Amino acid sequence: MKKTISVGDLFNLIARGEQPKCITYDRHPMVWSNSHKCYVYAMNGNTVGILLKAENALCVVECDTPVLDRLEKKYLSDVIRPFRSRIRGIKKKRLNYVEHIEVYVMSGSWINVISFPEFKTGTMYEGMEPEKEYTPKELGI
Repeated sequence: MKKTISVGDLFNLIARGEQPKCITYDRHPMVWSNSHKCYVYAMNGNTVGILLKAENALCVVECDTPVLDRLEKKYLSDVIRPFRSRIRGIKKKRLNYVEHIEVYVMSGSWINVISFPEFKTGTMYEGMEPEKEYTPKELGI
């Protein structure tokens, strides 16, 4: 999952033990060296600059963070348990300022849709991309 964070947040992420796959700043790859500096490199390998922990610069980080948090996993897992083997996909839908989850269940040659209650955009299931269909395995449930 890609997300835009400040350089300070990047150092906090690394301090918690998370290992980002790819970090970029202004489309240049970044490498962290210690607890206070990140080196930014051009594609030819030359150093473009050094970002310090205290800077408010934004960088893009790709991490193997789970898509769902613990409570979201438990809730979805419990809801789909009776028909888990027939789940075709799970999707977060966005409509204006609200979102909701849809679960697609195979029933013979038909697909039934289970729509969950709406919630404010950005308040729940934040790790799921809107309109992307996930399998239960991708969600870790």
